[in-house]
Amino acid sequence: MPPMPLTEAVPTRDRLSGRRSWDPATTARALSVPSVGLVLLAVVASPLLPSGAGPTVLVAAGLVGLPHGAVDHLALGWARGRTGAAPAAVLLGYALAAVVAAVASLAAPVPALLVLLVLSAAHFAEGERAFDRLRGGTGGWLPAVALGTCVVFVPLVLRPGSSRPLLAALDAGLPDLLLEIRTPLLLGCLALVLAGLVASVHRPQVAAELAVVAVACLLTAPLVVFGVWFACWHSPRHLVRLAALEPDGDGRQRAGRLVRGAVGPTVVALVGLGILVLLLGALPGALLIVLLALTVPHAAVVARLDRIASGATSES
Repeated sequence: MPPMPLTEAVPTRDRLSGRRSWDPATTARALSVPSVGLVLLAVVASPLLPSGAGPTVLVAAGLVGLPHGAVDHLALGWARGRTGAAPAAVLLGYALAAVVAAVASLAAPVPALLVLLVLSAAHFAEGERAFDRLRGGTGGWLPAVALGTCVVFVPLVLRPGSSRPLLAALDAGLPDLLLEIRTPLLLGCLALVLAGLVASVHRPQVAAELAVVAVACLLTAPLVVFGVWFACWHSPRHLVRLAALEPDGDGRQRAGRLVRGAVGPTVVALVGLGILVLLLGALPGALLIVLLALTVPHAAVVARLDRIASGATSES
């Protein structure tokens, strides 16, 4: 029997007790509500925050969301129905890809960061599609692409003054470059959001989520909206996807396996963050580089998980 696909995990019953095991679809549907609520709360609370609170919120949210990719090394085995330690080659390749991305961001920050931002938008879109399929939806690509693009680029370019200090800490020319392409970026995001809303007209939940994120990006301080969305929306939704991959266990056992697997890689990432802080002298900029650098191997692993899921689906 092929391994259970990432987006089609279904509940089973315990052979001895007959109790229904953890249902990822139910958890995914339940998680949809608080993630939207927390982003809306950020919209309401943002004007009440002190001036200059954005970097602090971003750092806090980044640290909270950092572990969501820390079990990638185990997830590849889980997708094939295996448990146990990951092969050393997987760990080495993951770390090497992140280091190369971080070095590229320091050596050639403008092109590297632009590429990483595009990759992040694509990764977030893929995550939205997979999560929607997990909760029983169709995983339409247009609303997901609109959301991923909007949440990455609109906060950066809509209010360039707010994000300028963070971007200038990475490269002095980066804020001006984004300012030059600000109008086409915003128009492109607007077109994508409108197209995504039209495409999801028969999926009220998807349309509502896209609308909430778009409104939050328009009304909320840039670093605040991205930080809250990353920590309270993207990261927990991805963790549910990973829990659905685990070969066995109830909800508590799966959560424990996630925590144990995430500790080591998270510590390594924090050590890398500390080194970058020493090099850059600024925690927010260093954290942004760490998150973007980790997106390279993280996105590659998630894409591989989806290919495994697609292959399993076609074989079943």
